[in-house]
Amino acid sequence: AKDPIVMPRGRTNIDFECEFDVVIGKKAKYVPSANALDYIFGYTVQIDVSDRGGRGDRKMGGSDWLIGKNHDTFGPLGPFIVPKEFVKDPMNIKHTFTLNGQVMQDSNTNRMSHNIFELLEYASNILTLNPGDVISGGSPAGTNIERAEPRWMRAGDTATCAIEGIGTQTHPVVAEGTLSTQ
Repeated sequence: AKDPIVMPRGRTNIDFECEFDVVIGKKAKYVPSANALDYIFGYTVQIDVSDRGGRGDRKMGGSDWLIGKNHDTFGPLGPFIVPKEFVKDPMNIKHTFTLNGQVMQDSNTNRMSHNIFELLEYASNILTLNPGDVISGGSPAGTNIERAEPRWMRAGDTATCAIEGIGTQTHPVVAEGTLSTQ
């Protein structure tokens, strides 16, 4: 059985994004984007699950990112880390997110506002990145929150994030308290 994404009790605006993540391969500090690839070990898949309810401005989820991004089971990674040598063009990778088989997001890393090399440069100028650290690349355009009427995840859904050449993860969505391990 796949690990579930658990809907926190009393929360209804649970959002999703299919994200292309970078796994750091060696210590990185003050790395220019032109050299960023030298510090990347590989890439993985993340479903960025976000609690968008009651957080202030609708577009960015307000300022409470700790609560918005960090409920139990939010942000699953994997199922694999693909070494960079096996990814020809990381800035041209298709993302697809489906909810119950319906395509909700169909985009590509080439649509990102900032490419992964720029993200690594930015992050390494704030903090030292260590092997195994993950930079979540964010999600290119085409996300749920951009819809005129967002379709939030609900218990009973099946969430699938697929990133071309990297992997696919599928999770049942369940209500909090419905599993014996909770």
